[in-house]
Amino acid sequence: MQPSASCIFCGCHSTPLPIAGSTIRSDFTSLFLSAQEIAWASTHKFYFGQCPQCGVNRVFSSSHLPLLGSQNPSITYKEPSHHHNTIASKLQKYFHKVEYPINIFMHSKKDESLAHVISSFFSSSLNINIVHPNRFDEFITDTSPSINVWLLSRFIEHINKKELLDELLICIAIGDYVIIEMLDFYALFCQLNTSFLWDERTYYPTKKYLLEFLLSKGFEVLETYIDSESEPFFVLVVKRISLNQSLSSFHSSNVLEKDILSSSNSRLLDYCHQRFKMFRSFSFYGVNHKAFLIASILTRLYPDAEIKLFDSSSVKLNSVWNSIVITDFSNVDPSSECHIFAFDGEFSSKIKSSVLRSNPTAHILSLANLFHPLAHDHP
Repeated sequence: MQPSASCIFCGCHSTPLPIAGSTIRSDFTSLFLSAQEIAWASTHKFYFGQCPQCGVNRVFSSSHLPLLGSQNPSITYKEPSHHHNTIASKLQKYFHKVEYPINIFMHSKKDESLAHVISSFFSSSLNINIVHPNRFDEFITDTSPSINVWLLSRFIEHINKKELLDELLICIAIGDYVIIEMLDFYALFCQLNTSFLWDERTYYPTKKYLLEFLLSKGFEVLETYIDSESEPFFVLVVKRISLNQSLSSFHSSNVLEKDILSSSNSRLLDYCHQRFKMFRSFSFYGVNHKAFLIASILTRLYPDAEIKLFDSSSVKLNSVWNSIVITDFSNVDPSSECHIFAFDGEFSSKIKSSVLRSNPTAHILSLANLFHPLAHDHP
């Protein structure tokens, strides 16, 4: 495995040795390429750990890509949007008697909903620009007066190269606003919920850690929004009030980050070993990174295991993950011993009934339940 990139927050170059047997080789779970398109760049080796200098939980990856987690632009990730009106309202109160154009910088499709909600909160007489990454330079170099709002919805945690975060910090000027949304990984950890694990989610800072980092880079915190329902997350609304060009000087002296990655990974491995030790053939219905994580654990625990992947998305069909072709639901093979579903509803019930009619001893499980012990063993 090639040395992983420097820590994006503190710049530490040291790479701790992985625990024996903890390094995994896998195709990226966000690519969905056909067998003809798969290349060496589609695969990486990784392990879960902590930065030895600042303690942030992170994935050590052999990938040279600057950003992971959204490599196929055709894939739309379903993120919550119920809070967007609240966030837009919180932001709006800082814009008194706005006369200048408002530029809203989007980094990915995850920002699209919030960008449009923010835009709708302002008068139609204002010049509001929703700026996609391919037009960043055009608006950044424009010296005419404007108000800039940078959206980073579940983005920072997927940065794999420090240079990308450094470039972003350089682009954000004094007076610019930034809205950051991120899962509350520590809250999930405390719930014994391991669903946040993902090899393409490279960093797992706590809210306290992230706040300290932002303060060290010249930002003031204007608003904090915490959502504790379902999958807990937080949103920070910050404003740049000074420039700190020392991009590699951050040291988290006041935050002691607890090891949540390797311990969560060990917990999930132990559970899967106990839960699946009687099975050697598995079918997954609905393919996402959580399904891939369980599948990779199963193939790691049981090298002779047979894995089948089913989906209906035209983007995912006939793509390959770790040499397994994703096929349509019409090709369901009920002979698998264990059937794991990523979705519920009428269609899911029809597939389950069909499987059980042909294979009454088949075991049916919900994918979500595998990550949370409070829900274990309920289909």
